[in-house]
Amino acid sequence: ALLWQNSEILAPKFKGGQVLVLFFRHAATLMWGKILSLVNANFAPVMLSVTASVSVVGVFDAIMRLPRFVKSIMGQINSVLVPFTAKLYATDDRKRIANLIEKGTAFQTYCFAPVLLAAAWYSEEIIDYWVGDTISMYAGWMALMFAWAILIIFIGIGSTMAVAHRDALVRLNRASVYQVTLNVIFSIFLMQFFELEAFIIAMFSSTAFVVPYILFSLKEEFDFRVVRLFVPLLTVIAYTVPLVLASKLLPSYHNLFLFGIELSCGIGSVWVLLFFYGLDSVDRNAIVGVLAGAVRRKA
Repeated sequence: ALLWQNSEILAPKFKGGQVLVLFFRHAATLMWGKILSLVNANFAPVMLSVTASVSVVGVFDAIMRLPRFVKSIMGQINSVLVPFTAKLYATDDRKRIANLIEKGTAFQTYCFAPVLLAAAWYSEEIIDYWVGDTISMYAGWMALMFAWAILIIFIGIGSTMAVAHRDALVRLNRASVYQVTLNVIFSIFLMQFFELEAFIIAMFSSTAFVVPYILFSLKEEFDFRVVRLFVPLLTVIAYTVPLVLASKLLPSYHNLFLFGIELSCGIGSVWVLLFFYGLDSVDRNAIVGVLAGAVRRKA
């Protein structure tokens, strides 16, 4: 659809039926990536339903629900960049694409990493309030899945922007094949020692293995600085961990309302610190300008 919408821009390079051929080749590559993603996401529930019981599948879903929910929100936000990326590709503006990956990953880290870190720390309380203490022994595994969602941040923007370019998408599909293969191998091997934990470990491990490959594949395509993607996370950890540790001293965990207020205030404090000390003046002014424009339009 992106190629079709930008056919006038691409016309000098691909005339006549070439645009249509390019369109279907791109669509087929994209469809293959979606199939791989679907297999990777549903392998564990299917295997658990065969080897264990429906209740175990329910516990696995409860552990994965919130991390996957945050991942889906990040994906929806990233998808906004795809049309803009397609136009940058059409003009071969790789420098702006690289800058967009670096800045976009930093913004997403500042927005979501404090939430995920706090959720990982309070995973036991989250399970108790949400599902009940009957599965509180799996709190550590939920925390691991929140860490898994943090890993996704590093490749989220770049992977979304790869959708607009077939060569980058082919590399991304190759990484998905590796991830699915590792996920299946790890799961089958670990099932000898664990039950649902085997699939959680396999999901995290397979993702951790392919993230470096995806990063450096995207770097070859977009020529961005990989180290710039990790600096924001270190900044978030420096601000979030002390506040989370301090909040543990407050005795309000038996009250859901007070617990929510404490958690919200803590994360809000981290966002304020990151706004003033994590972003440079250009980024701060850009955010203020966007927010001010949104307020004026509503008024």
